[in-house]
Amino acid sequence: MIKYSFINQIKYDYFSGVNSSVPVIFWVVMLLQRLLDPSHNQQVFIFLTTVLTAVCLILLLFRVNKFQSLAKRGMIKEAQLLGVSFYRGRGRVKFAFDHEGQQITAVHNIYRNSVTRSLKEATTIEVVFHPNKPKQAYLLIAIGEPIQPEVA
Repeated sequence: MIKYSFINQIKYDYFSGVNSSVPVIFWVVMLLQRLLDPSHNQQVFIFLTTVLTAVCLILLLFRVNKFQSLAKRGMIKEAQLLGVSFYRGRGRVKFAFDHEGQQITAVHNIYRNSVTRSLKEATTIEVVFHPNKPKQAYLLIAIGEPIQPEVA
């Protein structure tokens, strides 16, 4: 079982981070525009920002639900990093692991930060996946941390 962390999801998972930051950027731009030029009609921009916010929040909620489900039901395995690449702030991690005698290869898009920059090819990392869908695997650090069972 995994202790789910929304902060880790936003910090490491690229899709979640974009869906949480884009609406904030649009609202800040809209508010700055309103402060700098209060006479300007912003009805269309307000409508578009509201729609964009709703869409991004819906997509983020689906992703949060998926990661929470993985935290409850997911399996943790060690995977071999096959490739790590970064372009600007976005990273792509390709890894492989064995599941039920089958070699599974998956990719997870991540944010570039101090932790993800330290990932190197040919090292091992923990990944989480649903037992029925092993090709949809994600880095454990993007979901949370494992809960250690208490020793009696």
